[in-house]
Amino acid sequence: MAIKYKAYITALILVFLLNTIQNRLLSDLGQYIGFDLTPVIYGLEGGLVSVFQFIMTPFLTGYMFFTYVFIYIFLIVFSIAFYIYCDSLREVKATVLAYLINYMVALPFFLFLPVYESWMVLEGVAPLLFSVNLPANDFIIWVNGVNNCMPSLHTSISITVAVIATQAYYRNKVYGSWMVVSWIFAISILISTMYLGVHWILDIVAGTLLGITAGLIGYRVNYELDFLNRWIQTSINWIKKHK
Repeated sequence: MAIKYKAYITALILVFLLNTIQNRLLSDLGQYIGFDLTPVIYGLEGGLVSVFQFIMTPFLTGYMFFTYVFIYIFLIVFSIAFYIYCDSLREVKATVLAYLINYMVALPFFLFLPVYESWMVLEGVAPLLFSVNLPANDFIIWVNGVNNCMPSLHTSISITVAVIATQAYYRNKVYGSWMVVSWIFAISILISTMYLGVHWILDIVAGTLLGITAGLIGYRVNYELDFLNRWIQTSINWIKKHK
């Protein structure tokens, strides 16, 4: 069954590679060619996001870190894997396209209107994302970047997954449990981004709007990846020929 979806899996990998390149290379470039939007965000909402750190405990911080990193990754990977397992081509296509929309819309903002994480500006906000000591923590922080906050991709991607799951449920009631779980995870991830001192409230608002829009468009646009299928097959044939 996975062979049937090879073009979409490949497209998804390319989308994630684009995001990784953006996070490390283009975000650094944004420091030099972009207009720092952080003072504007701060001027509009002040230190309001600090209320999300009103209660801080080691357990809560660990839970929020786990949600921000691992639940987020699970939501991204499981959503596409689940639809492939269910042989739901429409949901697979919708998810891949919606992910691409999220990244392509966010990219110009990250490059030309960078926003720095709230802990870097607000004295009342602690950088809790950096406080959890895990072997992979340095890599996670390196991949994340610190000036690509507007819009929040953690929020937009999570909301996109939940929006697509909701539309899938309306088409097929079998997705009811997945719809509920996806919304619980999405809202948890949204809260974790602010608790950990990463995102501003306006980042979350923008990410939510982007996630809803991408999810709706992705589900309604029908497209094919025949060209990518041909490229993959050509590559496979070339590898077999030159073994």
